Amino acid sequence: MLLDFQRGESSRPRGHALAYYRDALSADDIYATYLIVPPIAIDLAKYMPPLFADKISLADMESISAVPLPPVPEKVESLAYLQRLAETRDDDIVFLGTMQSGDVHSVLRQVAEAAQSYLRSYETYIGTMPAGLVGPEPAALSGGVDDVLYSLMNDRDKLAELAKLVGKLRYAVDGNDSGVAAEAVAEMEALGAHLPDKYHVEAVVAAAKLSGEKGSRLSELQITRCYKLCDEDYLAVERLEREIGELER
Repeated sequence: MLLDFQRGESSRPRGHALAYYRDALSADDIYATYLIVPPIAIDLAKYMPPLFADKISLADMESISAVPLPPVPEKVESLAYLQRLAETRDDDIVFLGTMQSGDVHSVLRQVAEAAQSYLRSYETYIGTMPAGLVGPEPAALSGGVDDVLYSLMNDRDKLAELAKLVGKLRYAVDGNDSGVAAEAVAEMEALGAHLPDKYHVEAVVAAAKLSGEKGSRLSELQITRCYKLCDEDYLAVERLEREIGELER
């Protein structure tokens, strides 16, 4: 995709840009996202929330190393607003053309292509600089992508992610892989920060860390309890809590 730089230069991209498109059905409607070239490559397929799974093949996203935040552009008040914002933040502005905002699959794909194009321009620019002029790499992004994507999920989507992480932790515990286990616990705790306290994510983690059949059964009960809470099936929750209590004795 050939990017239309309306602020900044394609030969000298800053590494961060406000990217926007006009709605094909209403040219006055502006939708924007923020393109960031991170210090390290990110496999977006790893972080893409389930709510997008039926709209785009995650395999199409695997090679993206420039991050569009949010992944689907949001409507903004005007182009003038983006221009003022870019001036204040010293961002590039790139125009992505016109799209149908209701076609999420197409928008995701074109934004992904724009991110790739912006990345290539940035890498070309950096590649022309003498090594001594390139400053130290900025600090790695520490979970900002996770936080943004988790904010797009409803509770059921987050619980689906939690269930996957329980499986990852159980596999690591049973295989005595302390490194993967620690990674899974950290990911579960990060996700838990985005879930209400009623789900007791810390109890889910504790159950998943137990080895053997007891850990497997407690993990299953804890996740089921979370889903029943999400469904507001409080009779089932009460029954599950009694079973959990009996198993923990």
